[in-house]
Amino acid sequence: MLERLTRAAVRAGAAAWLALLPGCDRGPVDNAPAGVSPGGVSPGGGSTGGGSPAGGSPTAGTPATTPEVEPRDAAGDAAGDAADDGRDPEAIVTAILDRCHGARRGTFASLAVELRDAPDGPPTLVHAALPERIRVQSPTDTIAARNGEQGWLWPGGPPARPLTDGERDDLAALATLLGAVALLPLEQHTAVERTAPDRLALRTADGAVHTLAWDPARDAPLRLSSPAGEVVFLEFYDSGRTLVPTHVTLGPRGECWLRFLGTGVTHLPELFDAPPGTGSDGERVTFGPDLGQGAVREVDVRPVRWLWMPDPGDWKRRMELFRSAGRRLFPAGYGNGGDPMLIEDDAGAWFVVPFRPRLPDPEPVRPADGERLTELDAHRALQLVAESGADWAARIAKARAALDAALAQRGLRADGALCVGVNLVNRDPATDPGTLRDAVVTLSYRLVP
Repeated sequence: MLERLTRAAVRAGAAAWLALLPGCDRGPVDNAPAGVSPGGVSPGGGSTGGGSPAGGSPTAGTPATTPEVEPRDAAGDAAGDAADDGRDPEAIVTAILDRCHGARRGTFASLAVELRDAPDGPPTLVHAALPERIRVQSPTDTIAARNGEQGWLWPGGPPARPLTDGERDDLAALATLLGAVALLPLEQHTAVERTAPDRLALRTADGAVHTLAWDPARDAPLRLSSPAGEVVFLEFYDSGRTLVPTHVTLGPRGECWLRFLGTGVTHLPELFDAPPGTGSDGERVTFGPDLGQGAVREVDVRPVRWLWMPDPGDWKRRMELFRSAGRRLFPAGYGNGGDPMLIEDDAGAWFVVPFRPRLPDPEPVRPADGERLTELDAHRALQLVAESGADWAARIAKARAALDAALAQRGLRADGALCVGVNLVNRDPATDPGTLRDAVVTLSYRLVP
């Protein structure tokens, strides 16, 4: 796909080049977890993942194939086979976003993602601050960017030239489709109606109406319409925490395999505004550092429940606990409540899984021997994202010192022990040592009102 894109860009002036993205049926996807984010990317505030596990089928940490969905008209007049679970539309939207985005909810408008037209194909790298700004780069360095009504194309060497109207429209369409993949119509809706047991109609501020088909049993999106076409969610990476799409159909562009590199990314302005080579010779523009690392902030936290389990002390057994918690909580009617946490208090060391109800009347949670269960009302918290680094103990110690200093400087009091939340980026630290180096680690204190 990218060779076709690059040759077309150079040979034909890139006219309608984006129409080549993507569109080859290369057979079934392999079993590699394409949703696993690689290291070395520093997204502002974190990457996809974290939150309370949602267990059950399929097994956590494996690709999850979306059930086949029969086509229906855009208005959703034909109801599916799903039974009405009694939830109101807003509760359904919240449950889907919590299930899919977890603790990263609200960060998907600013992202970095790789697109492929085959599971093992070369990647097209996309940076976007949706909906207005998007930058697409092939592995052979054909780059196109759009910032509102402005845009340029750089075909691997100077000079860059302005985008044609068609190219600019193609980039806008890709941004819209990626926004649907990122569930932005759910994040940004102004009105929502349940039109069938497994159907929602969402209106956004621009007047567009988006039709969502979802799987009520998993709170997983199946199809989502957009002005640029329909996105079909074919396969997810189910980490036991979140459902991250890895294989989709992007409207008229066809099948696409994708891998999120980061969400909540802080992009440098010149990424979208200035073609390479406009500064010193050979200058390459990349997206900016994580400006959120090391910054202290006060946040509002929604009511949440914590399942405290004795910390086994190593990540292999922690992940086993995490997944077993998901197998208990999700069937009982609970979903994501935030990143799993390490907490030490007077009673010992704990591995804590936050969770929230996803159904109107979930079953009671009964702690096992040695476990604790707490219910927290809405509260304020003081948070700090630790800087990246290979030395886990040093990361935590440095971040804790900064957070403790900020707590004293602001005249605040902590309500309980330090919480170390670990966003696992859809990777298992028991098998991938780089996970703890790259994972977004958020230290926090609940604050005394």
